[in-house]
Amino acid sequence: MLSCGFEHCVCLIGGDIWTWGYGGSGCLGHGNYQSLTEPARVEGLKKKAIYLEAGGYHNGVIVKTNA
Repeated sequence: MLSCGFEHCVCLIGGDIWTWGYGGSGCLGHGNYQSLTEPARVEGLKKKAIYLEAGGYHNGVIVKTNA
């Protein structure tokens, strides 16, 4: 699954979230404001995501829980 914001992209592969593009607003989810030219996995959501959507400079992710 792939979704794109104004200046960034978010991809869901096997429960992992990968992001790249403009990170100045913190929208890439890596805990910083760095921009990336290549996809990088969001470590805090390993194997937990089931759906995502990118907005202008933000993202929304639905994760599975053990409830």
